[in-house]
Amino acid sequence: MQVTVNDLGAFKRSLQLEIPLEEMKPTYDSVYRQLRKTKLNGFRPGKFPKGWLDKRFTEYMQVQATEEVIPKYFDQAMREQAIMPASNVSIKEVEFERKAPLKAVLEFEIRPELALPDYTKLQVETQEVEPVTEAEVEAEIQNLLKSQATRTPKEDDAVAEQGDIATLTFEGKLTTGELLPNAQGEDVLAEIGGETFPEFAEHLPGMKAGETKEVTLTLPESYGDHAGAEAQFSLTVNRLESATLPELTDEFCLQFGATTVEELKKLAEDRLINSRTASVRATYRNQVDEQLQTLYGDFELPESPMEQARQQATQRAEQDGVPDQVETRLAEELKEVRRRYILDAIALQEQVQVNTYAAMEEFWSFSQMFGTDPEQFIKTDYGRRFYEMIQSRKFQEAVLDRVVARVLGEPLEESPAPEHTHD
Repeated sequence: MQVTVNDLGAFKRSLQLEIPLEEMKPTYDSVYRQLRKTKLNGFRPGKFPKGWLDKRFTEYMQVQATEEVIPKYFDQAMREQAIMPASNVSIKEVEFERKAPLKAVLEFEIRPELALPDYTKLQVETQEVEPVTEAEVEAEIQNLLKSQATRTPKEDDAVAEQGDIATLTFEGKLTTGELLPNAQGEDVLAEIGGETFPEFAEHLPGMKAGETKEVTLTLPESYGDHAGAEAQFSLTVNRLESATLPELTDEFCLQFGATTVEELKKLAEDRLINSRTASVRATYRNQVDEQLQTLYGDFELPESPMEQARQQATQRAEQDGVPDQVETRLAEELKEVRRRYILDAIALQEQVQVNTYAAMEEFWSFSQMFGTDPEQFIKTDYGRRFYEMIQSRKFQEAVLDRVVARVLGEPLEESPAPEHTHD
């Protein structure tokens, strides 16, 4: 593959791409073979009007080139040239023949070139991980027992009580009528009074299977940017079950990788410590994240992401009923664009490797926790968006962890195992 990159000024670039015939020939031949199988009325199999086959080859190959071939080689060229595009690619010219290389001219915008930050200008306020108490270990053991509880359907006229398992369908909207992100669920499991959906705790007791209730909630911290806002939820109890906990025996412990109750308690303690360590690490990431944005400042951006940010800001302001706050929303959008560019630049230069298998595991665990088939969930629009959110978060965490390690002078972690393939 021959690649020539031309500077068109500012952030604009032109790329001339030539893919050798020996690399294109399998694609050319494959397209030609498929076309020869076409059946035309009035013609014997394998027979076509004069020039029809060549014309159809050109038309079909044009589609293949623009939708599959060129994007693949463009991505390869960007990696080889260490260029990070900032916009969708515009294909200006495509030239090919069955016995000639494929040539193309593409135009695109690149991201700003950002050097690694001066790590000496970043600071982290270190924290100690709090020790785990016996009461906390016991609570963790209770959660394990609940996870293996035997569920028995309740009578039709029975009401929800503390400790029952409810199968819920719910949907949350802000008081403006806007659908609340990540606040929809269908046939998800929740323990009445348990840790799942604590915001519903006071509203579910007393409800019967098949009953729907409209409630207004003040959103907790788990709703991120919407925490503290009021939202209207529609709650439907689809099914009610009582839960009977198993006995805590050595046999019970085997399914969690322990041979005795004491060993299980030690595993539970380790799990809690790891959770608190992760929480401290998240605090470190937040500290350096804010400092990085201040350190880099408001650097210039290409036109495409600027325009996209303005469109998103306008849409958000209109949806929230505050059209006069477009500029405020635009500043927020541009801040996030710059943040992504900073993290991407650090990841590239620090050669940060992200193990996407961890994202798959988290998605799988989340699906199973709420009684949803992961393979079916990923096929839904919400499931795909949720998985992409996990992937994005894992990437950002990996980059910020590298920055924290640099600031604290910690040894760098080894690259994760090769990425796994998942259908």
